[in-house]
Amino acid sequence: MSVNKVSAVIDQTVVDGMINNVDTEEAKLPFLINLTDKERDALPRFGPDSIEFFNESLETVKQNPGMMPGDFSLEEMAKDVTLYSQMNSIVKRYTSFVEKLSDTMKEVGAETYASSLAVYAMAKFKGKNVGGMNSTLDSLGKRFAKKTGKTTPPSAQ
Repeated sequence: MSVNKVSAVIDQTVVDGMINNVDTEEAKLPFLINLTDKERDALPRFGPDSIEFFNESLETVKQNPGMMPGDFSLEEMAKDVTLYSQMNSIVKRYTSFVEKLSDTMKEVGAETYASSLAVYAMAKFKGKNVGGMNSTLDSLGKRFAKKTGKTTPPSAQ
């Protein structure tokens, strides 16, 4: 058998607590939105490195308030610059945590998949002559059934 890099089980109260904590944190930010793919694609391209550009632009307009049209809100820009910087810090920390969760889940999934393949192979080898094993083999084998992907076109009416 292969080496287990991860050997653990999370107490369900910890799982529940973590989910509740995320819910609690999300509730603290009621302004969060979900963009559609189309909306996301329509946004200009920028990243965390743009913070310096945002700050310099804000300072420029603060020092030259008359340069912008009357409907430009310096107050809103200042809030946006601050919020972007704050959210960038939060996202960096959460991204690191989510990457660890995801990597660990992938590793555990790979370990579980390898173990499951070994069980299936042994069940196929030893289970042919064991009563009641055929339904188990059929069930396990569904994972490897080929999908045709063929669909019947709708009839024209």
